[in-house]
Amino acid sequence: MAFKVFKMNHIEISNMDSSTAPLISVVIPTFNRADIILKTLTSVLEQTHENIEVFVVDDASTDHTAEVMATVRDPRVNFIQLK
Repeated sequence: MAFKVFKMNHIEISNMDSSTAPLISVVIPTFNRADIILKTLTSVLEQTHENIEVFVVDDASTDHTAEVMATVRDPRVNFIQLK
């Protein structure tokens, strides 16, 4: 299975102290949900705990999910598009 990573923050845990390494990882799988992906992502990002990393994994959507995700500028968000 091929995949394309649009943005991936590689984190070297060994070089980070516990205050900078993400404590929580959130994975959001999606398929043809461009209409609600930003609402879902906003819900995660607005939680009170900010020490998170988010992976949105698009399972080869045929809608405009990739274009919607391209508008996201939060450094905690990673978008992975499976082909």
